[in-house]
Amino acid sequence: MTDVPRDQLPEAEPAFADRVSRLLRARRGRRMRWSLAVRSRGTLSVRQLRAFERGSEVPDEPLLRILAEVYGFDPGELYPVRKPLEVDLELGIVSAAGVSRGFDPQEPAGLLVAYLALVRDLRGEPHALTLALRRDDIEVLTAALELDGPIVVERLGALMGATTLQQQVAVAAFAIGRPAIVLPG
Repeated sequence: MTDVPRDQLPEAEPAFADRVSRLLRARRGRRMRWSLAVRSRGTLSVRQLRAFERGSEVPDEPLLRILAEVYGFDPGELYPVRKPLEVDLELGIVSAAGVSRGFDPQEPAGLLVAYLALVRDLRGEPHALTLALRRDDIEVLTAALELDGPIVVERLGALMGATTLQQQVAVAAFAIGRPAIVLPG
């Protein structure tokens, strides 16, 4: 995701811009944009807020976090509801919403690598550097791997190329119960 004009975005991002736009407009209600810009402590201008509310720009992950704080929503609200993640360790298949990815059950990181590829497939973002992962998915992975949630989040972060600090932030987000865990790569 980037904060570039909508007509220069890959195919999947305009749909995300629309979801962000609808959520921001609903959350703003009768508040004035200038008051929200002030709440952002100078990070966002009224012009930027207007562009995000129109869906003409897509926020990158740091801006999305700021928008979530300013407008008062959880980034997990932006991702559509879908059937739960399913893992078949015997067959080496991870699937969700009718999309599947195979993996080698003997490979220690196989399931997690397949899961990250599955998430990118589901979102139509094969080269996404940052992913917001569903807490429910992570809990399914922890059960399948028989590991604690923070360990799974840390391993997913390492696979994404996240720094140690970014992994720690993601683990903390998981620990406090966030429905979406953001992992940058």
